[in-house]
Amino acid sequence: MNHTMRRIPFLLLALIALALVARPAGAQAPPSSVNINAYHCPTGYDQVSDCTKLEGVVVQVNQDGQPLDEVTTSASEGAELEVMFGAAIELEILGGQPAGTVLEPATLSFDAAEGVNAVTLIFVDQEAQTPPPPHSDTNALVVQALVCPVAYAGNNYVRDCPGESGIEATVTRDADGFAVTQTTGADGIVGFQGLGEGTYTVELGVPGDFADFQTVCGTPDGFEPRQVTNPNTNRIGVYLGPTEELTCTFFVIPVDAKGETPPATGEPTPTPTKVATGDSVKALPSTGAGVSDADGFESLLLLVGGGLVLAVAGALTVRRLQA
Repeated sequence: MNHTMRRIPFLLLALIALALVARPAGAQAPPSSVNINAYHCPTGYDQVSDCTKLEGVVVQVNQDGQPLDEVTTSASEGAELEVMFGAAIELEILGGQPAGTVLEPATLSFDAAEGVNAVTLIFVDQEAQTPPPPHSDTNALVVQALVCPVAYAGNNYVRDCPGESGIEATVTRDADGFAVTQTTGADGIVGFQGLGEGTYTVELGVPGDFADFQTVCGTPDGFEPRQVTNPNTNRIGVYLGPTEELTCTFFVIPVDAKGETPPATGEPTPTPTKVATGDSVKALPSTGAGVSDADGFESLLLLVGGGLVLAVAGALTVRRLQA
C-alpha cells in the first residue's frame, strides 16, 4: 500500500508532462500583431506632429518570406494585422505614396515580438532642386533630336531625318544627381550651358519601346566620335570636359506598324554644332534636313566647317559608289 502511494506523485508528474507536450503549438505562442501608420511630412520636419496622417497607403506584409496579407492605412486608426510571434516580418509599399516624396528609413523588416509591433512610415517631401553651384567651367552640351521615317533603312541620316520640336531632353550630373530638363526647339536642338566638368547621363524623352536609336557625340573641331556608355538607346552616358563644347545627336527611328525594327544598314554621320562660349543656348542652326543632296551639302558646310564636311562628303561618296 505504501509503495502504491509513493508511485502516485510520479504518475501525476508524468501525466502533467504529457499534457504539456500534447498542447497545441499555437497555444504556446504569445499573441502578436503589426500596426502600420503612414505620415506625409514636409521637408525639414521636426516631429510627427508636423506631419499629416495618410490614408490609402497599401502595404504588403510578408511573414517568413511568404506573402501574408495586404493592409491599407487609414487617417484614423492604424492598419493592423495578426502575425506569428517570432516570425520575420517584411513590409513592402505597393501604392499610395505621395508624389515627390521619399520614404525615410523605417522599420520595414523585423522579428515579430509579443504584443503590438508598431511601424510608422514617414514619407517626406523631396527638397526642391536648386541650380548647380557656380562653375568656372565654360562648357556646353547640345542635344539634337532628329526623327527618321518609320523603319528607316537609308544611310543619309542628316538629309532624311529632320529635327523634331517639343521633345524633352534631360541631362543628369552623375556625381551629385543634379538634373535639368529642357525641350527641343523647331530644329530639334536644345543646349545646356556651364554644367561643369563631369560624367553626364543624357536622356531623350522618347520611349525605347517605340523606336530604335542611333547615337553619336562629338566636338565641333573633331570628326572622331566621343565614346559613350549605353549607346544607341534613348539614355546614354558621356564625359564633358571643363571647357568643352559637345554635341550629342539622337537619330530616332520609329518601328514599323508590326512593331518590328529594321536591320542597321549604316552608321549615322556625326553633326556637332558650334556653341558660343558663355552665351545661353536657345536655338542653333538647322542641320539641313529634308533638302536636296546639294542643298544638304551646303548646309553642312555652314554647320560644321570645311574640314568636317570633307570627311562626311567622302564617307557619303564611298557609300554611293558601293551602292
